[in-house]
Amino acid sequence: MNYTMNNKPVIIGIDHGYGNIKTAHTCFKTGVTVYDKEPTFKSDLLIYEGRYYIIGDEHKEFTADKMNDQDYYILTLAAIARELNIRGLTNADVFLAVGLPLTWVSEQKDSFKAYLLRNKEVSFSFRGKSCRVIFAGAAVFPQGFSAVADRLREHEYNPELMKLYVVGGGSCLIKNFAEYDPERVTINDDICATAKGYELLVSGSLSRTGGV
Repeated sequence: MNYTMNNKPVIIGIDHGYGNIKTAHTCFKTGVTVYDKEPTFKSDLLIYEGRYYIIGDEHKEFTADKMNDQDYYILTLAAIARELNIRGLTNADVFLAVGLPLTWVSEQKDSFKAYLLRNKEVSFSFRGKSCRVIFAGAAVFPQGFSAVADRLREHEYNPELMKLYVVGGGSCLIKNFAEYDPERVTINDDICATAKGYELLVSGSLSRTGGV
């Protein structure tokens, strides 16, 4: 049996970072170690298609195209499992809300969506619990405005006229090292803020359209 929240797909926002994967309620390292046989140490073990993956032992290196990396699909499954566990679910229809850097969206949006939705239905286990997910869809958004903060002046951003909201990892740098007017710059250093924002955007969109 499939379970949804209030007869609607479970919306799960995922911020696919290079150092950490963030969801609305969790954050974990992007490391993935794969084994052909069940490993002795089973902390954060994900089993998928007969292979065993230890999640989060270390951070991944930068890659400009996540679609060429199977690990990000495995990390997505781990993120889904963590969020479903918080909701007390193991089986669900899921709508993914994700993002890409602003400059990559136009070129990679469709391919990233296809990468995440390669399987209509997927079964796997995480931390000893079996999960079954049917994907209801996915939406890909530009990542936070902080991704282009170094070009604010380039595009004639005027701090006297506009209020700036900064989120994500860059917010810590600005908060601790940059000079800014706190009355005109709002810094959100919640590491999960971007994933929460993705969920909010999808929720609003589905509410306006009346469904998936």
